[in-house]
Amino acid sequence: MEPGTVMPIHRHKGPSETCICIRGHFEEYFYDAEGRLTDTIDMVPGGVVLNIEKGQWHSLKCLEGGTLLFEAKDANEIMWYATQARDAYPYYQHTVRPSVTTTA
Repeated sequence: MEPGTVMPIHRHKGPSETCICIRGHFEEYFYDAEGRLTDTIDMVPGGVVLNIEKGQWHSLKCLEGGTLLFEAKDANEIMWYATQARDAYPYYQHTVRPSVTTTA
């Protein structure tokens, strides 16, 4: 991912997911049901191993060029995000919250 890349606010109705930063730097944002920011998690290599529970509204923003993250789902789905992850993986099941915009 490159700086300014934003994954819109969404949630997963199925499995939870685990996410780690392989290279670079990004922030993961958590929101409540009304779309209010509730937490910001700084993601860097060797840092947090983040578990995002199913149903948790979240988004992310890339902060450093060449950022790479690893994401695994409980359903044994494994994805590598480099750029345009949503276009590259059409089977990625998510619900986008269209009424809320990312301001972080």
